[in-house]
Amino acid sequence: MSIPGFNIIHCQYFNSIGILGWFVSGKLMGKNAIPGGQMKLYDQLVPLWKVVDWFLRPLLGLSVICVAKKN
Repeated sequence: MSIPGFNIIHCQYFNSIGILGWFVSGKLMGKNAIPGGQMKLYDQLVPLWKVVDWFLRPLLGLSVICVAKKN
């Protein structure tokens, strides 16, 4: 990945499990917001998702953090 005018110092994906939730709720079920029960379950399983993210971080994620320095 490159950004004109910036040197990328670090980039990483996170929330890889969120891709599944986004696909099921948003695309298959056509919902615009996450239902409260699903969000509560997701929040309770965050320790598990952190482990999943640790393994999948180099490959994919719903979100990305990128640190760059302006040239």
